[in-house]
Amino acid sequence: HAAERKTVAASIHGVHASGAEPACRTCHGTHGVKPAARMGPDACAACHAGEVRDYQHSIHGLALANGDPEASTCHDCHGPAHGALSHRDSSATVSRGRLAETCARCHADRELMIRRKITIPAAYALYKESVHGRSRDPRAATCNDCHESHRLRRASDPASSIYRTNIPATCARCHAQEAADYRESVHGTATARGVTASPVCTDCHGAHRIRGPRDPGSPVAGAGVTRPCS
Repeated sequence: HAAERKTVAASIHGVHASGAEPACRTCHGTHGVKPAARMGPDACAACHAGEVRDYQHSIHGLALANGDPEASTCHDCHGPAHGALSHRDSSATVSRGRLAETCARCHADRELMIRRKITIPAAYALYKESVHGRSRDPRAATCNDCHESHRLRRASDPASSIYRTNIPATCARCHAQEAADYRESVHGTATARGVTASPVCTDCHGAHRIRGPRDPGSPVAGAGVTRPCS
């Protein structure tokens, strides 16, 4: 397996900071050797227990546990195990600059989204038109800033980062001052009291297709702000 050995040597596993390169048997086993792909996330759990635990409770992990053959697993995001790269490597499929296009492998596939009854089948296209998607700032929000990575959950799950009452805290990760102002507002105090009908960030700004306040197409631009309020 010379080719595989060479690929691993150039991967995050081969150049791990600890200097301890995982042995082949860590993923493949010994006498019961099998392709790691058939083992699913369990093959990664020996070293990445926390990430696998989060994944198992995610929308993707639960789908896999229920026998869904289309459910995303580790290699769908990170790439083939032998060549997996650190998320800090700009060429990695899970690097900040490439993450949105990695998610788009599934979430820009309209037929797949419709077949899976995904609520917003054009999420990637909307994001690309947004202030976040068009920004050249390397810190601009991308998919996992809102949805998280391994802990990705449905919007209807109270533990989800995009559950209605959790949205202000999620946006606060980047927009701390705006979130602080919101918490003091009549809307924020109502939300804190459990009034679920009280507006949160996405009610005014939108979700995937967020526009800047100076963008004429933004729902919060100038006099147009009366529309979302009404």
